Amino acid sequence: MQSNTIAVTRGDATTVTFTRFSEEINKSTYVAADHSVANAHTLTISRVFPKPTKDYAGVARTRFKVTKGITLASGVVVPVIASVEYDIPVGVAEADYDKVIEEIKLLAAASFVETLTDIQEI
Repeated sequence: MQSNTIAVTRGDATTVTFTRFSEEINKSTYVAADHSVANAHTLTISRVFPKPTKDYAGVARTRFKVTKGITLASGVVVPVIASVEYDIPVGVAEADYDKVIEEIKLLAAASFVETLTDIQEI
């Protein structure tokens, strides 16, 4: 089981700490200190176990998602949602999927993501 708190430090040195709020089968939801019913700030982690067949061992799926309410100039609160999902076939060596996860971390920090997100430049 994951820790009851998960902390991350942003590039501006601000630390956001998420505290476990609820648990379901294969899913946990954490909330940040600024979370409220009207203005959500959550981290959800989840998993799906492999479903083997007679010919294939299946795929393990994991996901994490951050949802943060942002107040627009009009006063309306809208959710910004970002998620990462990994689908790892059973039998793939940890060293191999660790390389893919490392690429995702590097890509998320790469400069092209800013123009992709800001102006949806493809």
